Amino acid sequence: AGYTLQLYDMKRCKVLWSIPHIHRALRAIRFTLNRTRLVVTLQANTLSIFDVTHNMRALHPCISTYDDNGIFDLSQDSDNCLLAYCDPSTAGRIAILDAYNLQKRGVIEAHDSAVQILKFNAQASMLASASVTGTLIRVFDTTPHALQ
Repeated sequence: AGYTLQLYDMKRCKVLWSIPHIHRALRAIRFTLNRTRLVVTLQANTLSIFDVTHNMRALHPCISTYDDNGIFDLSQDSDNCLLAYCDPSTAGRIAILDAYNLQKRGVIEAHDSAVQILKFNAQASMLASASVTGTLIRVFDTTPHALQ
């Protein structure tokens, strides 16, 4: 059974993109998009990236994540299209991916416990994170020289 997930253009009254037979609870699906990329949690512990500019073509259909809480952020800056997500290796690590070129920029050892939230600034030059313990918010430089 399942259901169909659709991206709908309200102005033009038409379906832009559709994936049938989704078997996840609606509350488990998280998504975000910018001018060039859509990132969505279609399966447990994975992120899927789609190219908004080329008919929603799947680019990187299976990025593994540490947890299944949909904790990720996609920058809104088209010139610096970064994706931050919970690295699958260990709790508290954050992976940074260049979502335009599909290249991993680095991994940040952010917290001792699992990450609760991630958020880029407008230019995607900084990333804020907090863990599930909620005792502090950490801010990281995400420029290329800082991640090396």
